[in-house]
Amino acid sequence: MYMDTENGQASHGPRGRNRGTYSRGNFGRGGGGGGGNWNQGQGRGGFNQNYSGPQNRGAPRGRSYSGTFGNRGRGTRGGRGRGGRAGGRTIVFDDPEDIEFMRALKGHSKQINALAVDHSTQQIYSGSKDGTVRVWNCQTFQCERTVPIGGEVDSLLLVSGYLIVGFHTQSGEGVLKVWNMATAADHILAGHQGQVLCLAATMDFLFSGGQDTSIRVWKFNTATSTFDPAAAMTMAQGGHSGAVQCLVPIGQFLFSADWNGDIKILNLESGAFVQTISRAHTGVIMSLLSWENHLLSCSLDGSIKVWKAMDVPAPGAVLDQTPIYSHPPSDGSNEEFGAVLAMTGMQDSMQRSVLAASHNEENIARLWELPSFAERGHLNQMRDARAMTIGPDGLIISGDAIGVIKVWRWRKTA
Repeated sequence: MYMDTENGQASHGPRGRNRGTYSRGNFGRGGGGGGGNWNQGQGRGGFNQNYSGPQNRGAPRGRSYSGTFGNRGRGTRGGRGRGGRAGGRTIVFDDPEDIEFMRALKGHSKQINALAVDHSTQQIYSGSKDGTVRVWNCQTFQCERTVPIGGEVDSLLLVSGYLIVGFHTQSGEGVLKVWNMATAADHILAGHQGQVLCLAATMDFLFSGGQDTSIRVWKFNTATSTFDPAAAMTMAQGGHSGAVQCLVPIGQFLFSADWNGDIKILNLESGAFVQTISRAHTGVIMSLLSWENHLLSCSLDGSIKVWKAMDVPAPGAVLDQTPIYSHPPSDGSNEEFGAVLAMTGMQDSMQRSVLAASHNEENIARLWELPSFAERGHLNQMRDARAMTIGPDGLIISGDAIGVIKVWRWRKTA
């Protein structure tokens, strides 16, 4: 059985610009690439937040844009309007002309840590520190169901007809609850201590990353339609020494990142870690995203970095050890953003690739076109959004620190 991931990417537990202050929270998602997890096809602008298709049997492939990353072309700076904060001052922006604000969805009482979208039913799933998962209709934007989970929700994943929720109890146990969405049967997967910060799936396997620094592997049992424990990847097996915040399977590799700023790569065929990029960031890595033959990472250190896949992966070398681009660039422009809390990728109405990233201390999400990183405007009035994803019909969705979901949509071209 091949498990086609619909969503599930990283989470957001830490908060602030250094590892000294962490608040509980996190996000899992991916759909349909970011819909639960968003994957927007192959070729130009192919984003992947947590997806591995049967055709992808290696490191990310595609056109090489190494020479054009950061070469800003078209793009528009937002004008004065409403916005957020940066460096202690208020910055205001107009909404982008090609995006319209749709609705603010209210119902959660605490921070939203995870979003997922089921594109087949056009429903948004949101998980919160208030201990519930809510299900929203993408067309009416009404809440159709509220499900008590039994602990603070840290991550969500929709995959092959299953809803998987990672949460932690008051006693500190990290738990995965798995629902078969066709039969409504559910079962519990236990083993983590603390937050279950991220979820991913590929082939017959489910992966969970935790605050306890482990990556746990669960294998799908076709006879019982449940997941059975298969392995626990810890520091003793070459794994992480910090809380595992992000998981993204791409081809035969599982990419992971942690609160220490390290990126690790696990070979899914051999079951061994084959590469570590130590201190890829100076702060917690909040999210990983693949685009074409590149891996993008964002961090509480305020940067987004672009890593290129090796043309010929070799033992210990799947990615180039040095990023080919870091944003904001170190070019003397003195441009500085707040800590990056979440990011997602999408196509605009003209099928151009756009990256969205939310920042704390600013209360906005910044939009950039890839690969140039030309500015495409800002999404306004979100309070430290730690979960972002995309939905059907050009929807852009964020979940913030006060429990509000906000929805925008790309305007259709004439």
